[in-house]
Amino acid sequence: MRDQTFWLGTRGRRADALRLKAHVRDRLRQLAEYPELGHDEDGDGLREMSLYPLPFVVLYQLDEGEPRVVRVLRLFHERQEQDLSR
Repeated sequence: MRDQTFWLGTRGRRADALRLKAHVRDRLRQLAEYPELGHDEDGDGLREMSLYPLPFVVLYQLDEGEPRVVRVLRLFHERQEQDLSR
């Protein structure tokens, strides 16, 4: 998200950057409350949740201990590859 908000800010779109941050924070709070919102398409424990209407996706894992922890691994544009090595 840092790259996206930086990019918006350098183009004079500070209000858009602030809206992006607010929307992502709201959705992450929602994810923390309802961690099953995303889906595990491959059965490998990595879950994805769309940030619709924004074109972003959150990639995360659930740690099943007590308390249950949502570990956000990556926030990426839906057109980006999901390479975790970066």
